[in-house]
Amino acid sequence: MKYIDIYKSLKSDIISGRYKPDSKMPSALELRSIFKVSLRTIQHSLNLLKTEGLVKGVRSQGIFVRNTHDLPANTRRKSSGQIEKVGVLYPRYSMHTIWSPYFYHMFWGIQNLLVREKIRCYLIETKDKTIQELFREINALQIGGLICLELENEILQKELEQLRIPLVHVELTSFKSSTPLVAANHFQGGELAVRHLHKLGHGKILFLYARKKNDPIMGPTTKMRWQGVQSEAKKNKISAVKEFVLHQAPGEGLRRSLNTVLNTHAECTGIIITTDYMLRELKSMLESEVTGSGPQLDFVSFDEEIQVPEIRGRPVQFCLWDKGLMGAKAVETLLAWNSKPPRKQYLPMFLKGSVKS
Repeated sequence: MKYIDIYKSLKSDIISGRYKPDSKMPSALELRSIFKVSLRTIQHSLNLLKTEGLVKGVRSQGIFVRNTHDLPANTRRKSSGQIEKVGVLYPRYSMHTIWSPYFYHMFWGIQNLLVREKIRCYLIETKDKTIQELFREINALQIGGLICLELENEILQKELEQLRIPLVHVELTSFKSSTPLVAANHFQGGELAVRHLHKLGHGKILFLYARKKNDPIMGPTTKMRWQGVQSEAKKNKISAVKEFVLHQAPGEGLRRSLNTVLNTHAECTGIIITTDYMLRELKSMLESEVTGSGPQLDFVSFDEEIQVPEIRGRPVQFCLWDKGLMGAKAVETLLAWNSKPPRKQYLPMFLKGSVKS
């Protein structure tokens, strides 16, 4: 028996309801026994079912039947060639993000171009939603294309890509995806930060980042920034070290962590920070000390924070990129889905002082 015949047989069983939506399929070994073929043949058949979106593999659990009502509309929609509605997926609650400068400018870039093209746009939160809930929402809105902002959930990434509708990732924190990506050139950002601090006379640089308690691995974006820092430090024959503090709410615990880091690396007078809340806490800490105490420090931040234009009278520089342009690029890439847009597009970064500085 050929694998294509097994595929057709299993597909028929799924459509007829023999294998119910969200139920577990027989294992590959069980199917081998049923059809009396090699394991390789069974695997080929299952791969076809996965490609078509009829089943999905869950690590360490097995193969499960998809809820087929969640998929066919999207599978057909791509063939029309016309995108009439775009969904913007983002991993936060809308009321927490819509007015943040980061998302505001990006949403503006997306919406501005979509309005010009007379395409409707819908914001879709992914936080605390199951994959099935998201699929139902995408289908109910009749979404024809997706723009995904900072989608960290790799399982969700793969599931969305199997919908086979046009999709673009923006600032993806995992670069394993094969779909088009629009991101800032964070490597260049690391270089710019070191170059600026070196020009100010700093020979020892501290790269300070935050990480989650149960995740010891540096995230891809942070890693790219650190690699840029290392590259530029090596060119200028200066030293650069990295250090982290755990993600935590501002307060005494964060202050103690930051104080420990600064004392441990007291020789580092040029400091690069990746998060705005650490920058705010550092300003509060350092400016509460006796005037003139401690070395002269200069800061570069990857998060723009207009409330911190300077620390101890020294202007803070922010390593930024054009987020409105990023949103527009994502739309351009999405609308060009059938003309093979570039796999990866990186936007240049630049240094800027606060508007209050």
